Amino acid sequence: MSAISVREIAIKFSFGKLTLPLPIDEWYPLARTHSGIVIEPLNPLNAIAST
Repeated sequence: MSAISVREIAIKFSFGKLTLPLPIDEWYPLARTHSGIVIEPLNPLNAIAST
């Protein structure tokens, strides 16, 4: 999962457009411990390409 995806989840959660089972600051540490989940760093060129 890209770090930008985590940002998008946080934004949608903060606007009430995404429901999570826990507050995001509790959800994220648990979510990233699931088997197979790797948070990939955001490459600046990918950030530019996303716009």
